[in-house]
Amino acid sequence: MRLVFLHNPSSGRGNRGRAADRNLAAIAAARAAGFAVDDVESGPARRPADLRDHLRDADALVIAGGDGSVHHAAPAAIDTGIPIYHFPRGTENLFAREFGMTRSIEDLLEALRRFRTRTIDTAVANGRVFVIMAGIGFDSAVVARVAGSRRGGVSRADYLRHGLGVIRDWAVPRLTISIDGRETVHAQSGQLVVANFRSYAAHLNPASAARPDDHTLDIIFAPYATRIGLARRLAAIGSQTHFDHADILTTSGRAVRIELPDGPVPLQLDGESVHIEPPLLELSIRPETLNVLLPA
Repeated sequence: MRLVFLHNPSSGRGNRGRAADRNLAAIAAARAAGFAVDDVESGPARRPADLRDHLRDADALVIAGGDGSVHHAAPAAIDTGIPIYHFPRGTENLFAREFGMTRSIEDLLEALRRFRTRTIDTAVANGRVFVIMAGIGFDSAVVARVAGSRRGGVSRADYLRHGLGVIRDWAVPRLTISIDGRETVHAQSGQLVVANFRSYAAHLNPASAARPDDHTLDIIFAPYATRIGLARRLAAIGSQTHFDHADILTTSGRAVRIELPDGPVPLQLDGESVHIEPPLLELSIRPETLNVLLPA
């Protein structure tokens, strides 16, 4: 069996030496177990076509990094049909959390030996693939600030620091949202999450009912216009009581259209910052498109 081991030295909390040692140990263990391993370093300069070339004759793709590494590798995995295993080295590791994948090298080897797979849904935002979720509002503003200042690995403390900066420089986007062709929100300010997975940063999990194989996206829109309003919304989501708030939209659909009346806004896809221009953003589910190598 041949596997591609894709690793990102900038993932996670910034201890590049420890991460590199762990990756090398995993590669050595896989080779000692009889697997042929193609060692590939990821990064912003690597094009999806480059990874597709590596995957041409592979049986599995192991992604050692964070959710951003999964995000950037997903298009190539979808195009080639190669199953992926997330060897978590990032800050949140939501993909690995969903499937119970760990940093254990023995767990990785056992998953390769047993080779059980599952096919899940992915989604697109204006044609760009995402796997876990999309967000517009407070979260995307924080992710944009973190990305703009990033020089290596990041930690939860970095997100907290930049979150305080977003609150200080307050600007809440207004959104008009249509779901499966029906307008549901008209020019309201607040936080939007469109989720394929139930897991979210800091275990907030606003779309805790989302599943990656139900052929729908879970949509949460929490309106607010003030800092106090944001605090109340975050508290409700953290306690999972937001489903009981009549003014918080919690629904699902296959296609989401978002109009941007106030101009450009930051978008986050799987925790990666994306800049979108008006007039609109269109998201839709792509059922049964990504193969996942399951832990034993």
